[in-house]
Amino acid sequence: YMWDGDPLPLRDFPEPEGADGRVPLLWGGELDSAAYFLKGGGVPPGYVASTAALLGTPPPTNVSYVTQWQIWAPAHVRGMLAEFAARAAGGAARRLTLERESAVCALVAAAAKQALREGMSAETCAGLMRLVSAVSQSSSAAPDGARSARYRSDLAAALTDCAASVPCWIMPTWRVSQCLPATLRSFDLVVIDEASQSNVGAVLPLLRATRVLVVGDGKQVSPTAAFVSEARIGDLKAGLLRSRHPYIEQLLPERSVFDLAQTCYADARVALQQHFRCVPGCIAFSNEHFYHGRLLPRRLPPRSRRLEPALVDILVPGGAKKGKVNPAEASALVDYLVAQLARSPSELEGLSVGIISLAGVEQARLLRSLLLGRLTDAQLARHRLGVGDATS
Repeated sequence: YMWDGDPLPLRDFPEPEGADGRVPLLWGGELDSAAYFLKGGGVPPGYVASTAALLGTPPPTNVSYVTQWQIWAPAHVRGMLAEFAARAAGGAARRLTLERESAVCALVAAAAKQALREGMSAETCAGLMRLVSAVSQSSSAAPDGARSARYRSDLAAALTDCAASVPCWIMPTWRVSQCLPATLRSFDLVVIDEASQSNVGAVLPLLRATRVLVVGDGKQVSPTAAFVSEARIGDLKAGLLRSRHPYIEQLLPERSVFDLAQTCYADARVALQQHFRCVPGCIAFSNEHFYHGRLLPRRLPPRSRRLEPALVDILVPGGAKKGKVNPAEASALVDYLVAQLARSPSELEGLSVGIISLAGVEQARLLRSLLLGRLTDAQLARHRLGVGDATS
């Protein structure tokens, strides 16, 4: 018999039914196609060579069904082999493109590091080493310890020495005044990220900018003035009136630096529409009700990795708080998770589980305790289970 690399068992071939010897059972099937092999993980070793050799060969009497079909459908098989060749060439081209892009990135990074190093004086290098030492020392000290004030002072002095030599700094807005010199236009560009969640205190870093980029989302939660009395807000507004700022209301406690930037640079706004954080099912409600359907979800996992439905709401009878925890909701959540993880391991392979408690750290601790009692160590490790509150 002949073997062409097919993983099918050999068997006696049935009597031909057509005048030309073709067997209807095999004609036009999907067993020999590029899609079939790609779905199965790739072309078996030796398949292309052995199949090409079969073209034009008289059909033997005891071969696999697939081999017979290859012989009787030479036009289709030639097309399939051509597609294999094209895909192989395309794959090689893609690999070369990725390798080139990786090499270019590595070259740019190396050139930037070399140029930065060549532009540093001995004093700058000494300042950077002093900074590394100060950061290590301050991070290991207790915030309210006896030495913390001295460590912070050493850190600020080290930062001042090398601030102009480091091209890019990343830090919270509240730390800028602690760490960087108060020099106007000392940076070519200052970027404020998550600006919709920052109050007007984030304006101070902008004073160090030649150009600014303010990134935020007006639909997200903004600063609140819930604990600021109306009388205090009135005093603030009266003080701002003397400054003659044109947009005083945007500087009040319940406004964000994003609100201020939207007003000051109303003609320079750019709306980003591509959404990468959530799968379409998770962002659909917000997209419809808050973004007028303009968001374009780009996180599209393959079907084998999708969890459908993406959102599930469960009503828990008697789900009321007792003190700082909600035992009924915690038990219901744990029951639901245990039931889901009881499914076939192949369906859940590689999936991680994260639980966020919006009811505070006490609820998170209760959930963690219940889960440790219901799930095995293997399940906890396999799904990298994490439990916390919104701040963690």
